[in-house]
Amino acid sequence: MRICFLKLGNVVAELDEALKTDIPIEGGHDHYVYSVVRELGNKADLLILSYSSKNDCAKRGNITAKTIKKAPSGGKSNFLECVSAIRLWMALQVELFAFRPDHVITGGFIGLLLPAFCYTTLFRKHLHVSFHNDLSKYSGFTRILRDYMMKRADSAIPHGPFLRGQVVAILGHSDNVYEYECRYTDMRSFTESSSFVDLTEKGRYKLIAYVGRIEADKGAFDLFEAAKGILRQYSDYRLVYAGSGGCFDQLKRAIESDGLADRVFLLGKLSRRDVACLLKKSWVVVLPTQSKISEGRSESALEALCLGVPIIAPRYGTFLDIVVDYENGLFYEPDNQLDLAGKLAEIHHDELHAKLVAGAANDPEKRIRSGIVNYGKTVLKTIEACDKQVGRIGKSVLRL
Repeated sequence: MRICFLKLGNVVAELDEALKTDIPIEGGHDHYVYSVVRELGNKADLLILSYSSKNDCAKRGNITAKTIKKAPSGGKSNFLECVSAIRLWMALQVELFAFRPDHVITGGFIGLLLPAFCYTTLFRKHLHVSFHNDLSKYSGFTRILRDYMMKRADSAIPHGPFLRGQVVAILGHSDNVYEYECRYTDMRSFTESSSFVDLTEKGRYKLIAYVGRIEADKGAFDLFEAAKGILRQYSDYRLVYAGSGGCFDQLKRAIESDGLADRVFLLGKLSRRDVACLLKKSWVVVLPTQSKISEGRSESALEALCLGVPIIAPRYGTFLDIVVDYENGLFYEPDNQLDLAGKLAEIHHDELHAKLVAGAANDPEKRIRSGIVNYGKTVLKTIEACDKQVGRIGKSVLRL
């Protein structure tokens, strides 16, 4: 059997990380390749395919990871954007035709879904569409096309109950919908780490924490811009970023340029133990993801709430299922730096903060779950169920 996992990201680096680590990766961005490799790597020939700023390839036994170079359009015109997209589609199509997988698992992004749909339709193979982000952000023809391909796929794999509800609403049924829900780390189980530096300086400072990839669309710069005035207004506030990403150096330069290097700290990628230490010391955790890539489920939010740490999040998507405004956290209007700054000022006050801490610590399992099963196991279950079926449920013979 041949399986292609078509996803975003640097899959070559992710494969190396998945194979070298001895510690299970149960959540976060690295969980997907790790869990697919662990569950499917010894059961099939596996191609993990993506696009990036350069061509790259790594082969490890029966597992191949490959990135296709996406030519930059420079944002000069819609025509050049279209040409770049067509070139990428053709390159991905060639890779699929050459590998000839029996099953293709891909995210719901059109740039990945379209070549996967074309290949599986032409060769009558199996298509499984995976969703990790809010489906309501598509509109117009793009949304119509995505929904059509979803309905023609063999199965849908949504992350958590929020996205499952969206998928079922689009399909009109729950047949062949396989929900997964990555386990977030129960940070309460970690003891103090000797390597962690207490940036509160024994309670002198209140930490505004960001945990995640340092990227513009994850809101890393939005948070910095919103916090600059607040940091100058409240001398006992500090802003702390935990994570790595493509914009790490750019954010570092912005911090230095504004003269805030003594108030804003970039810790880089931390161990889970050190992340737990940071969260336990934090006054508030901010999830400033921009609305264009809204979250389907937020691991950082779940981890913070289980420690009784309030969160500030945009009012949309999965956060609507996690945050109860003025009970366990605060909402701000999506993409609105001014409103986010206002919430940072508001939660600085001890009385409101104490109320939110009590709300966050008050039986969070009423709002969140600790995870059902990992992604790789769900994909394996989906493929096994598909292979047992005789014919394609809900599809025409010609798949037109």
